[in-house]
Amino acid sequence: MSDPMIDHHPDHKPTVCVLTPHGRGAIAVVSVDGPDAADVVAPLFVAASGKRLAEIPQGRVAFGRWSVAGREEVVVTRFAGRVEIHCHGGIAASRALVESLVEVGCQRVDPVSWLITSGHDPLAAAASELLGRAPTEKAALVLLDQWSGALRTEIERIIALLDSELWDEVQQAIQTLSDRWPLGKRLTQPARVVLTGPPNVGKSSLINALVGYERAIVFDLPGTTRDVVTATTAIDGWAVELIDTAGLRLQATGVEQAGIELAQRALARADLVLRVADAQNHLAGREPATVFDDWVEGKPMIQVINKVDLLATDQREQLSPQADDSLVATSATTGEGVETLLERIADVVVPQEPPAGAAVPVTESQHGSLTTALGYLVKLDSAKTKETLLAMLG
Repeated sequence: MSDPMIDHHPDHKPTVCVLTPHGRGAIAVVSVDGPDAADVVAPLFVAASGKRLAEIPQGRVAFGRWSVAGREEVVVTRFAGRVEIHCHGGIAASRALVESLVEVGCQRVDPVSWLITSGHDPLAAAASELLGRAPTEKAALVLLDQWSGALRTEIERIIALLDSELWDEVQQAIQTLSDRWPLGKRLTQPARVVLTGPPNVGKSSLINALVGYERAIVFDLPGTTRDVVTATTAIDGWAVELIDTAGLRLQATGVEQAGIELAQRALARADLVLRVADAQNHLAGREPATVFDDWVEGKPMIQVINKVDLLATDQREQLSPQADDSLVATSATTGEGVETLLERIADVVVPQEPPAGAAVPVTESQHGSLTTALGYLVKLDSAKTKETLLAMLG
């Protein structure tokens, strides 16, 4: 059980917060905080012992049922100014429990607000909340560094430099932090890599080869992929979402056209586009026209020439890196070129790792504050710069 914490909301309205990460789990933990927390929970909790909540000693675990939300079986512990409720870990169970508490007057709060209200450092609180969504070990380690105080320590150092009027060092330090925001985004948001190109060039087979298992259904008929199929994998320890789209050809109708519209939306959000072409058609100069080029202007792109296993030896030589390093030649069937393609993807979307223990902004708000601080610094407004940095520390 967690240590008791008393809510200090100005109107003393009890708050309710799900403390466990979003998603399915064995157990979900819900905290009700405030001077009247026990009074709010008491009518909703029916102890198996028959005792009222007020009769159960503080810190003692009590088993029973929640009188609403499908009479969920729960475990409840009462502290001074706080009640902690453990229920089944399904999303629906904790949601229903929270809704029943909101209906009787509790104020719903998010985990970061709950941690800050409970006296936690806001920077550590943000990292703590994101830890539950870290998709890889590398991401979790960076977030653990921020939870341990890396970002706070660096901002405090920058403020000390500012007080010493070391303007160049201040600017360099803030810029370094700001430049790490692309890494901060990758801690919980996989890079979006969209495979696109004409029909029947092997995009579905290629995505299977990249993730190492059959995520996409493969069928040798143009237009088979009519939906957006996604698969999340890790490249060099960082999460990447591979997105397989409908074949992009100019003449398409009905369901296939709907799939192409989904592909357009996926491309608009892509961090990297893999433009896949059939090797024989590419060498013969007969790649079919597509609507592709109008949709990806300004997007990073890798040209992938697939099905090289079907080429003669002299044809394959024309697609070697020595002949054209702007292309990656692959065979989804044999695995040829897949490792090279993974390396090229990593070069574009995998973040450069900072030193162990380095400070990294992990939220849009933190990055925005750093940008604001830099703006004030450029205007030589040291007071506003310091005020912005202090606000980050809470």
